[in-house]
Amino acid sequence: MSKRELKRNYRSWQQEHPNFMTPDIEKIQVVDDKIIELASGERLLSDKKFFGVSVLEEVVGNKASDGFETIHEFAEPFDERKEAEKYIEKVKEKLKGGVNED
Repeated sequence: MSKRELKRNYRSWQQEHPNFMTPDIEKIQVVDDKIIELASGERLLSDKKFFGVSVLEEVVGNKASDGFETIHEFAEPFDERKEAEKYIEKVKEKLKGGVNED
């Protein structure tokens, strides 16, 4: 499946399954067969925007579970978009098999 098809499948699925904390997609990237999503939302009881980074993979084969699943080890919240973008670069390296030094 092409990156374009994977993104299209994800956007379609996400419209029906938005994250209640960060429902607004800011950016989607594809690394191998994984989706890296940068999304935003407003903090509860506040009007302050925050960001979430998620890595997801497509699940196909069983109609009940078709869609995308989050790889929880990569899910992180951020107060600033700039910090989320830096984290995405680290995640991309890790997904590509590179060294991820903290």
